[in-house]
Amino acid sequence: MKEGGVPGKFPPFLDARGERLPFLPVNLWDPTNSIDANWSEATKRRKLAKEVNNGRLAMLGLLSFFVESKTPGAIPVLSAFDVVKPFEGDYMLPFSYWDFLNYFISKSNFMPSVAGAAETALESTSW
Repeated sequence: MKEGGVPGKFPPFLDARGERLPFLPVNLWDPTNSIDANWSEATKRRKLAKEVNNGRLAMLGLLSFFVESKTPGAIPVLSAFDVVKPFEGDYMLPFSYWDFLNYFISKSNFMPSVAGAAETALESTSW
């Protein structure tokens, strides 16, 4: 942490004149201006706990959609309403650098010798 910083204190997104940046329609730390400086510590802790729990619930909800799309019937509520369609792709492809590059190299006609060498190298490695 930077010297003199206060944990949990985030600076506002303001320009040199103290005005909000023109491309930001709202303050990103408090978009609804709902944080009151006069709240007690107990109120702040309670609201922080609610925010953290809401974030956890959102992550579980998103994960349930991913699981249902890969394993149909795994999440009974989503399969009962037929909300999620099966997905045959790879969710982690953008984060897998070499697989990502190999995918585009093998699909292109640009430098076919490189594409063949990349496929051979990936087939010979044991992950």
